[in-house]
Amino acid sequence: MMTQTDIYHWSEVDKSPLAEDFVNYLDMVTALKGTQERKHESYQVMGAKEGGSYLDLGCGTGDDAIELAKIAGPSGRVVGVDNSAVMISEAQQKAQKAGVDVEFYQGSGEALEFADNSFDACRADRVFQHLPDRKVVLAEMIRVTRSGGRVLINDPDYGGRMVDGYNRELTDKILTFMNNRVRNPWAGRQNYRLLKEAGLLEVASSPRLSASTNFERAKRLGRFPDAARIMQEQGVLTEEEANTWIADMERSAEAGYFFCVVASFMVCGVKP
Repeated sequence: MMTQTDIYHWSEVDKSPLAEDFVNYLDMVTALKGTQERKHESYQVMGAKEGGSYLDLGCGTGDDAIELAKIAGPSGRVVGVDNSAVMISEAQQKAQKAGVDVEFYQGSGEALEFADNSFDACRADRVFQHLPDRKVVLAEMIRVTRSGGRVLINDPDYGGRMVDGYNRELTDKILTFMNNRVRNPWAGRQNYRLLKEAGLLEVASSPRLSASTNFERAKRLGRFPDAARIMQEQGVLTEEEANTWIADMERSAEAGYFFCVVASFMVCGVKP
């Protein structure tokens, strides 16, 4: 299973001996009903239609690019870009299996190899939370989008991650630690400002709360037990505190009380 350290190092997927686990992680997230609903909402917000040209930045294993290709049809153009060769290979295999035409490229969002005004719309889903220089990447997305086209970004905001724990102080301590392991834990709330500062028009933000009562899923995707153990190893928590919190979560799950929420924000603007 992927460790807590690995899950936050998306810029180093190809260097990881657990690269396949990154693929599996994305597949698990994509399979969630709430994720599917949000993704299809994003296609509508960005104005995807038959014959359109679209860029999916940070395309991962290609699921979104494939769905966009189905919308754009044979007369359209869809391009997926990711910094990981592992992800691009997986995406190409998925597109071939789905029988759709998608162009996949390994590359950096900081230097997109496309001409100005190449696309009707560009999107980046759950990407900006990991970027070292969001303004540069956003500028590139805007550059390759035609005038009047849309730029869409969707990210979680880990300040909006909530877990019902028996010990409030200990739960807050663990969530704060987990949030700070993300490069940009407030990406969700900050992307609205980024798009406004970049000069986009009609910028709008759509919030969403995703709740889960499935502890097994939260362990796989949220890595709660892993976080407590890492904090113990680093001396941030005592062994007793880590054991107590994990036991509390398991007890809550067994009783049917487990409850957690993550907030996300979809932001879209129009290029002048």
